Amino acid sequence: MRLNTPRIPPVEPANWTEEQSQALGMDIEKLQANIGSPNQIFNIVKTLIRYPALFKAWLGFANHVMFDSSLAPRDREIVILRIGWLCQSGYEFGQHIIIGRDAGLNDGEIKAIAEGNTAANWSEAEQALIQATDELLLLNYKNTLTKNKSSMLFLLSANTTWCRWLSTVQAFNSTRAYPTTTHLSADNP
Repeated sequence: MRLNTPRIPPVEPANWTEEQSQALGMDIEKLQANIGSPNQIFNIVKTLIRYPALFKAWLGFANHVMFDSSLAPRDREIVILRIGWLCQSGYEFGQHIIIGRDAGLNDGEIKAIAEGNTAANWSEAEQALIQATDELLLLNYKNTLTKNKSSMLFLLSANTTWCRWLSTVQAFNSTRAYPTTTHLSADNP
């Protein structure tokens, strides 16, 4: 996984400008509690806050995908973890190991993310979701989910999750963002 020193260093909240604090749109502790980390501010927040307008737009989209999407949390995390694995994003994969566990994935399933849809761990629907994630990344549109008669809302939610996290993974890889917690292992899920 691509983890080194960051190209764009995170900014600690004590050093935020008024504009940066306002871009958050809420108390930082409330944000962190919403995403399951009340005592820790994620490095992605501390990195993207350097560009308040971008951060504000990013946060709105992230909040929708994480909390308001019609995609079940477990399915969402399968998509995000698979994208993180395929793109070798240590930050995204590592951070979502924790979130994936909270969404109901066990350690065997998290390890199976690396193997893909052929792993014995997955239901037929999860196999199709992983295959569709792989196909979208390779721009190989075989309509796996459509063939499985998924609802239009499910298709749109899965694709939106995929697009959102692919752009995040690319941003993390290019900025060399590193995981907020050091106990995560993206190289060995």
